[in-house]
Amino acid sequence: FSETLRKATDMEPFVRVTGEGPYAIESDGAQICVDGVRHGERYDILVREGVPSADGERLEKSAALSIYVRDRAPSVRFLGRAYVLPAGDGATIPVISVNTREIDATVYRIGERGLASALRDRRILSQLDPRRSEQIRAEYGEEVWSGVVDAAVRLNEDVTTAIPVAELGLDMTPGIYAMIARARDDRRNRWGAEATQWFLVSDLGITAHSGRDGTFVAVRALSDAGAVAGAQVRLIAVNNDVLGEAVTDDEGLVRFPPGLSRGAGGRAPALLGVEAEDGDYAFLDLGKPAFDLSDRGVAGREAPGPVDVFAWLDRGVYRPGATVHASAMARDVTARAQAGLPLTFVYQRPDGVEHSRVLVRDAGAGGRTHALALPAGAQQGSWRLRIFADPDAAALADIAFLVEDFQPERVDFTPETDANVFDPQDPPTVAFTGRFLYGAPASDQRVEGEVIVTPTRTLTGYPGYEVGLGDEQIFPERAPLPDGLSTDAQGEARFVPPLPALTATTGTYQARIVTRLVEAGGRFVERDLELPVRTDGPRIGVRPAFEDGVDEGGPAEFDVIAVSASGARRALNDLRWSLSRLETRYQWYRADGRWAYEPITTARRVADGVLSVGLDAPARLSVPVEWGRYRLELIGGGDVPIATSTEFTAGWYVGEAASQTPDVLDVGLDKAAYRVGETAVLRLSPRFDGMALVSVLSDRVIDSRFIPVSAGDTEVSFEVTDEWGSGAYITATLLRPMDLEAKRMPSRALGLQWLAVDPEARKHSV
Repeated sequence: FSETLRKATDMEPFVRVTGEGPYAIESDGAQICVDGVRHGERYDILVREGVPSADGERLEKSAALSIYVRDRAPSVRFLGRAYVLPAGDGATIPVISVNTREIDATVYRIGERGLASALRDRRILSQLDPRRSEQIRAEYGEEVWSGVVDAAVRLNEDVTTAIPVAELGLDMTPGIYAMIARARDDRRNRWGAEATQWFLVSDLGITAHSGRDGTFVAVRALSDAGAVAGAQVRLIAVNNDVLGEAVTDDEGLVRFPPGLSRGAGGRAPALLGVEAEDGDYAFLDLGKPAFDLSDRGVAGREAPGPVDVFAWLDRGVYRPGATVHASAMARDVTARAQAGLPLTFVYQRPDGVEHSRVLVRDAGAGGRTHALALPAGAQQGSWRLRIFADPDAAALADIAFLVEDFQPERVDFTPETDANVFDPQDPPTVAFTGRFLYGAPASDQRVEGEVIVTPTRTLTGYPGYEVGLGDEQIFPERAPLPDGLSTDAQGEARFVPPLPALTATTGTYQARIVTRLVEAGGRFVERDLELPVRTDGPRIGVRPAFEDGVDEGGPAEFDVIAVSASGARRALNDLRWSLSRLETRYQWYRADGRWAYEPITTARRVADGVLSVGLDAPARLSVPVEWGRYRLELIGGGDVPIATSTEFTAGWYVGEAASQTPDVLDVGLDKAAYRVGETAVLRLSPRFDGMALVSVLSDRVIDSRFIPVSAGDTEVSFEVTDEWGSGAYITATLLRPMDLEAKRMPSRALGLQWLAVDPEARKHSV
């Protein structure tokens, strides 16, 4: 249609379809979609007059259409980006074909000594086209096999064919392989991206930690999750030099000295190559992003270097002419004082100009103090204090403070509530106690404020997931606090914040309760309290398993979950998904003697299906894409319809390595903090049996061990020593072995826990 259609309007009364069904009639922007038609069939469609547009116009005349849905074009694609095939007689590569009996396939190999350069030039794990395939053959590797794969044909249906790797006759030498495939009957896409599957057949699983003490490597078998002893491990640089070689011990562990990991440019570490005694080979790309552990419930600052500086000011805002009192403590990674180490304090004005630089010496036990007298005409704005041990290196501490002409606050309070969520049916109660800064209660002070509710697409407790439709036009709403609120004789106040009328949304809302305590003279002090608003039903969360974009021709993969109104995970069956390609054209028009244009975006559906979401692990959705911009939409039924969409691009560049987060492993400690010499007990609660690699990490690997675990609870004990410093992270990486007879591939889970060392145990070092 020439106009955008009215949203939330049932279009079925306006559309009649004659032909083999059933159908679903949906509106999408400026078009009506008839879902459920079949390829190779003809349909008569009557669009009745009266179809409403968003601006109130209606279709004046009915239109009769005769539409033939063509057969699907011959095509071939692979599933997923995973490239490690577990070793064994059953190793196969599944390929999905449509309307073709013959698949032309070619296999290329890049040897171990060519991996570093291929990774550097982003030639590995990307989708190949004829030009890049020739480049692989001519510059990086060789062609090792080509032939024709016979596939069954079911008209217009996806057919999965398993290609046995063993029957290709490949000599699986160290390196990585790429299989490209194309439907022989495909006449349209002769020069575009080809279906590509990178693979190596291996029983080796590699984990690496990099820190101040070098690179720590653990190697275990995918078949039984046990340690692999006697394997040759090579640390290879970007320029393809071998930086170091080592052999795994009986625990499958190896350490490389820190000097080997500190190279820059061509000497920087690029990959780890592992070759077992039986010739099995695998590698780990050290240039890929590390696992994002933000969804493990543990956050904190980065691990410090050899010197850790804690710095603070006596307050955060100063008047021109006042004195800034700065203090700092220097500690090593075990929280012991760095006495005798001079530190350089650098003060920077808001315009970026350095105001002063002073060398501050140790005043005892690693402590330093300095007083900066601000000039009467000091520039107002945000100043910075940076502290250096080496002025030519990075700052060890960075503090911002304000210089303003202000009147300081005279009263303080903190609004609190027992609720974790703003429930519209049971609003929370907010309470606070106000006190003047000289100690007296802020009695009989007026209280005012408002509740500001903002639409959001985040899911509380599920970082990285988007929820709701991206094109919803919903705006913030606000409601004032009730009139007549004031503190009592003790300075206490209690109230129930109102919730403004909210527009129905497929996303979520965040409420900010703004509370102002107004003094008798009219000045006020303002404090905020934020709560997520409880949703009116379940929500669908989707998280891309890639960063920024995907390769042209490569699969776009997503993790999908469903949560209830309370925020708990729930199962959801028959979740319908659709993938649309977004195309933008520009409509030129002339107004007031000038030419102007308006961008018009249309969506063309390219794939759809049904997905089931379980309680334990997120459901994985993989969809093939070509070059362009796409929108993935997921819709669930029920009393309250739910929907979520996300947009992404494909083919704009070679995508970085996928950020595929492993399943969450529940872990917990028996205490909140420990003294040196005590025993810490870590509890693991896995969903399946396997072997866990449990490591204690700060800026280096303190301890690491393999622990067999069973579904249920398993406990691991650690003795807390001085090496733990003020605390350390404990990671547990669980690997479930494969079972080819049960057609079960290896799976993993990862948990993270912070162990704090009680500062009372370290008074002697402060």
